[in-house]
Amino acid sequence: MSALLAQELDPPAGAEPIEWLLLSRLPVDTAEQAGELLQC
Repeated sequence: MSALLAQELDPPAGAEPIEWLLLSRLPVDTAEQAGELLQC
């Protein structure tokens, strides 16, 4: 199992950035693989 934590880089003014925790059964060994999962 893999876990990816993603955070919004440019939230609207006065707002806290959104965070996502993605759990996957797919292996994530590289930044490229992580990016592919986050694009889904």
